[in-house]
Amino acid sequence: MGAKINAHEHVPEGIDDAHVEQIAKAFESAGFDFLHVAAASTSLHHCIVCGVSPIYRTRHHLARAELAHRVKEAISIPVIADGGVARPEDAELILERNLADMVSVGRAFIADPHWLAHVRSRERYTPCIRCNVCHIRQTIDKVPVRCSVNPLAGREATHPAGHAKRTLSVAVVGGGPAGMQAALTAQERGHRVVLYDRDAQLGGKMRPASVPAFKRPMRDYLNYMVDLVLRRSIEVHLGKTATAASLSDSSYDAVIVATGSRPILPSINGLETAPLRFAASYLETPDWITADEVVLVVGANKVGCELAWYLQTERGARPILIDLKPREELMVDEYPRDRVDLLTRIGELGIPLLCMRAPKEMQADHAVLADESGALETIRYDKVVVAAGARPESDLEEELRGLPFNTSVLAVGDCVQARDVFHATQEGFEAAYGIGEV
Repeated sequence: MGAKINAHEHVPEGIDDAHVEQIAKAFESAGFDFLHVAAASTSLHHCIVCGVSPIYRTRHHLARAELAHRVKEAISIPVIADGGVARPEDAELILERNLADMVSVGRAFIADPHWLAHVRSRERYTPCIRCNVCHIRQTIDKVPVRCSVNPLAGREATHPAGHAKRTLSVAVVGGGPAGMQAALTAQERGHRVVLYDRDAQLGGKMRPASVPAFKRPMRDYLNYMVDLVLRRSIEVHLGKTATAASLSDSSYDAVIVATGSRPILPSINGLETAPLRFAASYLETPDWITADEVVLVVGANKVGCELAWYLQTERGARPILIDLKPREELMVDEYPRDRVDLLTRIGELGIPLLCMRAPKEMQADHAVLADESGALETIRYDKVVVAAGARPESDLEEELRGLPFNTSVLAVGDCVQARDVFHATQEGFEAAYGIGEV
């Protein structure tokens, strides 16, 4: 018989180190065989050790294991540590340091139900990207669990493995997360799959999204997916733009369009005179910004805040974030812990965050901003990076639907609506799974 206990509650007069020792000893005296040490947290403030770790907590498993170690030193029964452990080397490190007797692994098994078997046989496993979609759905939205990297999670009964009723010829246009997932699912269903991507590399916007050091889980997933696509019997054409005419001439039974989105350029007077790049294109060529340059980041959304963090900590630049919204409306659709961590980190780094600022005019080296009262201020900069959102790139889908041919056309991912990896993989999977069933 065991129990799971909170070692830290992060609230006034809540459980702390002294309390948890007493609690642990009481459980041991009552005859419990083991204790699983966790930490409660709230999304309303920044916790040193939070309950559900976001992608930004790069060493969160060790912080949580330290809590388990304090309990372990107070009692003699086995202690289990947790904390978003998703890599075998992280679990091994906790055990090697004798911080705990066992390690609990949760989200990694949602991402890959065969995680342990793959780890033991040294095979590649599907890496958890710590997006916490599983946690949001189960504990906040109260709906069935889903996963950004495992679209079968929670659907095992409704989407059994095996080939489709009919084997068809399928073209996938776009090699981002939606396109790669669609191609993999279609191939697993027994279809003949051809994947086109106009870029020289697979990955789409996951490539720039994985550049910052703190986005290691995204890099792991990107590398995993690219390797999987290239090892499967999928015909891949990189650096080739598929057109409506070329696709119709090839007589495919189905075309899955995953062409992604294009960045939005705000309508600002004089913006064309500024030394400017969009966030994704900048991250593909980060040397464009050098140390000590002042960088105006237009858009304090998740992309903009991550970019500002990266610019200051990894490029040695001096970012300034601006946004039309008030602070309380920034990133309200993001996972609450991610939002809190990002905004807190921006503050800790001393990065200026200018909310409710409307750019009135931009020149080669400065911008004129108006605050909510209409007062003007001038911000000088060396470079500008725009992170103002994206709009679907749906031209190909519209062209294909206008052609007089019998090919089934399905659109997935950002070319439907610019969103995140979760929606991309879910839609790619669903579209490909249904092909050949009727």
